[in-house]
Amino acid sequence: MNRVRSKVCGNEYLVKGPSPIRLFVVLCLSVFLTACISSSGRYEQAPVDVEERVLVDGQALPYPDEPRIQTETLDGTPSMSDAVKNLLDDAIGFKQVNDYDAASESLERALRIEARNPSVWHELADLRLVRAEYQQAIQFAQKSNALTSGDDVTLKRRNWNLISVAYAALGNTQKSEEYRSKLRN
Repeated sequence: MNRVRSKVCGNEYLVKGPSPIRLFVVLCLSVFLTACISSSGRYEQAPVDVEERVLVDGQALPYPDEPRIQTETLDGTPSMSDAVKNLLDDAIGFKQVNDYDAASESLERALRIEARNPSVWHELADLRLVRAEYQQAIQFAQKSNALTSGDDVTLKRRNWNLISVAYAALGNTQKSEEYRSKLRN
């Protein structure tokens, strides 16, 4: 036991100091509480999904806000839900009567349901082409091609044609001819 002399108000007292066991217990508790406090301040982040991004003239296309579950058929090609089919039909109908805002709204709703559907991206690209928003038309058509399976050559060819027309409208004949040559092959 440690004895310590202490003076209080001029009187001297003999005070018993803390035992080594008490010091060890206090030290262990302080370490434990410090560890609890420091670990409770940490936040674990969920792993982030990494997807291939389509680059157009050095700029990456934006992704939709939320990932959606995509179903596939037995042969591995993405299937389209009835809601998306109806929204696509609505958008095409709106486009035919020149109601581009309603068509755009339908396509954006379809994208919120199936963000990785290449047909929706193609229709959105076509709508941007009609509205003379050529750069976005190119980006959306390239996004559609990036999502298109290797077997769907028809959709890829439609996208290449759309990109060629958009580049021609922008005055970039070299890029336009590059995509036009893909159609000849």
